[in-house]
Amino acid sequence: LGLIFTNKPLDVLNVEVKDTKLSEHRLVEALLGFNPISKSNFVDPKLDSMSFRAVDVHQADYDAINTQLSEIDWDSLRENLHNDSSGEQFLELIRLTVLQVTLLHSPPKKT
Repeated sequence: LGLIFTNKPLDVLNVEVKDTKLSEHRLVEALLGFNPISKSNFVDPKLDSMSFRAVDVHQADYDAINTQLSEIDWDSLRENLHNDSSGEQFLELIRLTVLQVTLLHSPPKKT
């Protein structure tokens, strides 16, 4: 499974999937519109305090996060969404719920 995650999809100029002799898996190549290892153009963005990027994941209380997430009645949440045949609303509800729990059990990143 090859995945490319980005919050700036316009920065991904081209994606190619190719066979390789190195592995039975296929190679995913992504051409970016910037150099990700060059710090010359790096601008430190202001982090939204209500986002996953704002938390220190290395210091998060994962036991508490897992406990709280396991106590959520996901089926009930899904049933309360009407007119969501594509599942998009449920995916956003999952994202927001996991974000809320993560923010509760993770210290903010130090800037």
